Amino acid sequence: MRCRMALFALLIASMSPAVSHADAVSKNIELLQNADPLKRRTAARALGKAGSSEAVIPLIKALVDDDHFVRAAAAQALGSIGDHKSVPALVS
Repeated sequence: MRCRMALFALLIASMSPAVSHADAVSKNIELLQNADPLKRRTAARALGKAGSSEAVIPLIKALVDDDHFVRAAAAQALGSIGDHKSVPALVS
């Protein structure tokens, strides 16, 4: 019985990362609009690590954030993602 439960838990856990990855990307895109610059910076870094092309446009918008740490994190994240759409925004 324990073995079946462990296998079931393992199966569920192996299915979850795809869903949670998409959820994490969406949540971090949302957090780029948060009033707290630390949360925006952390979200930009997480989006860079996730490498999702879905985050490119929101990160480009973050390049003009009031907080210079957020701008730097967004630029670094865009560099990590490596999408060619971000090049003009990074150059300017």
